[in-house]
Formats: sequence, structure tokens, C-alpha cells
Amino acid sequence: LAATLGTGNGVRVWDWQQNRPPLADAAYGGASFGASWHQDGRLATSCDDGKLRLYRLPTAPDQGNAGLQKLAEQAAPGGKHPFALAFAPDGRSLAVGYDDNTRVDVVDGQTLQQRFAADTQGVGNGTLNSVAWSRDGQTLAAAGRWDRNGRNMVRRWPQAGRGPAQDTATTQNTIMHLASLPGGGWLVGASDPAWGVLTDNGTWQARAGAPQADLRGSKRDAFLLNQNGSKLQFDYEYGDKTAHRFDVAHRLLSA
Repeated sequence: LAATLGTGNGVRVWDWQQNRPPLADAAYGGASFGASWHQDGRLATSCDDGKLRLYRLPTAPDQGNAGLQKLAEQAAPGGKHPFALAFAPDGRSLAVGYDDNTRVDVVDGQTLQQRFAADTQGVGNGTLNSVAWSRDGQTLAAAGRWDRNGRNMVRRWPQAGRGPAQDTATTQNTIMHLASLPGGGWLVGASDPAWGVLTDNGTWQARAGAPQADLRGSKRDAFLLNQNGSKLQFDYEYGDKTAHRFDVAHRLLSA
């Protein structure tokens, strides 16, 4: 189990099945928000000091902290605040999303040297700070605070990240995490709170929306109370054109 820490405390790695002190690297110049494992024991991390770091786990169980071997350390090629990381299934590539711009880079999974930048033309706001490969490694996906017409977008690139961009509108708030699914596609979690499934062909399947009203962007003429205070009218969803009414006496919510 790996945890990246704030305020320059670096990374710690526990063998949770054994009662031993964690492996650690505290030589970080800022907060760290990204970590990605590959099944061969490599661990990549990102940090607000602008760097990417790559480690390998010890092969012998009694090597102690010296066993967290640093394989590479490089400045992130696309920004000062690298955020989310994702190893491609074959381990040859590592995707990097940023918290200070809309760039998505693919770096070498062994050296952290840049291989290429995915096409982010047309991403005009926010960030793409969540990244995930498809289970077969043929498609790269990214999302974050980028929205278009009130919907947060997921951008996909076929051809292992080098192909033409394909966009899908999904949730109404920041996408916090993407995770590849065994049968294809991605699980999408957002801070609406909401979640759903994005299929390989770009179809959005919402599974659960926000359980409470989102009053951002509410229109004043939609917020009304009747004369005796028994009914309240308000916008229910962000930017929603259909007001909802709550009947206090009967405890009913209706459009």
C-alpha cells in the first residue's frame, strides 16, 4: 500500500500483511497527489515540486528503507503541478495529468522521459487531472475540471494515446477519478456527487446522481414561496430550466 503525503513528506509504502516499518522517501519539495503501481513492483509518484519519481519495491523482505529503490526522477514535461498518474497495462508508458493546465503527457515507464503529448486542442478551461488507460492499453482517457455547456467532459485517445481526440459529456461537476473496468470502459466518479460508466465507444451511462439539490446558478424567479408557506419552489439541478416544488404538508417533491 502506497500513500503520498502533503507538505513535502513524500511517499510511504507498507507491506500491510507484515508488521514492519514502511519504506519511505521524504525528499520531496511539496505535496504529492499522484501514485500509480505497475504489477511488476514499480511505483510512480507526482509532486507539486514539479517532479515525477519512479521506484521499485525490494526483492528481499528484509531490505528495509534501502529497499525502496529510486529508478528515476525527472521534471514533469508539461507543467509545474503534475497530479494524476496511470501506468499503461504493459508498463512501457505512464500517463500524466496536471493540476495547473490542460495538458496530458505520456512518458516512458522506465526513464520518465517524455514520449509525446496527447492532443488537448479544444480543451479551453479547467484541467485534465484524472487519467486512466483502458484495460487493453489501446485507449487513454482523461478528465477533471474541464466542462462544456455545464457538463464535465471525458476525452479519449485511441491508438494508445496518439489517436484523434474523442469527447463525451458526463457529469455536472469535477471528475475526481477514472478507473478502467475489466470488461472495457471506465468507471467515472465526480464531486456532484455522481458516478457512472463510460463505455469504450463513448456512451455515458449515469448510475447515480447527486442526492441533494445543486443550487449553483439558481435563477431568482424560480425561488418562490407560496402565501401560507406550505410550498417551496426552487431549481434542483445546476442550470436546470425545470423548477421543482416541495410540498411541506405532504412531504412531496415534484417537478
